[in-house]
Amino acid sequence: MLYAVDVGNSHTKFGRWDGTQWALVRVPTARSDDFSSAVAALRPEGSGEAPVWGCSVVPDARGAVERALPFPVRWLETGAQVGLRVVYEPVSAVGPDRLANALGGMALAGAPVIVVDLGTATTFDVVNFDGDFVGGAILPGPETAARSLARGTALLPNAALERPGRSIGQSTLESLRSGLVLAYADGLEGLVGRMREELGNPDAPVIATGGWGSLFSSLCASLGRYEPLLTLEGLRQAASRAQP
Repeated sequence: MLYAVDVGNSHTKFGRWDGTQWALVRVPTARSDDFSSAVAALRPEGSGEAPVWGCSVVPDARGAVERALPFPVRWLETGAQVGLRVVYEPVSAVGPDRLANALGGMALAGAPVIVVDLGTATTFDVVNFDGDFVGGAILPGPETAARSLARGTALLPNAALERPGRSIGQSTLESLRSGLVLAYADGLEGLVGRMREELGNPDAPVIATGGWGSLFSSLCASLGRYEPLLTLEGLRQAASRAQP
């Protein structure tokens, strides 16, 4: 048995791997008081100690996670911990969620692979033919962009992100959804194409994950594979590859 914890800006996922599948509890990261109940819901009655791997992009939440779990957490922080070569400047600047995504992507699709994680931020995590993490891209997540537009303008509302029926919006909400959803999707497609060209593989597999991954994988042909638990899978791979 293995436990994994993915602490994101918006939500924290607590997962338990039983050898064949994941059990999952998802809690808003801001509600750290609920972490203990999430852990209790995952632990089978009478279960003993098990390894725990975690990744966090919210440093202040790590203490709450550690208090919620009755046994120690091993945090993924560097590629060196798990035998993953990182080509990035500086190496220490790569977010642990991005390392986990790279590991999960390789486990599912081999190398090279591109992982697109659509959450509060959208990150592209790229692994080359040699199995090295070689960087990627970071941009505002779709909901973050929508909220920023509403805050920064006097008249535009905060539009719910839904797939529009057409690109030529005939109301303000339709126009916003065309821009925030369709233009965003086309931008993702364009960036995937550029990255595949730089990798020298026009067919490099792409895996989408994150809270908005389902919507955009339905809009982008190159993001056709959606794996909502990819980061947890990456932490499982970290556990198996970890240096003693």
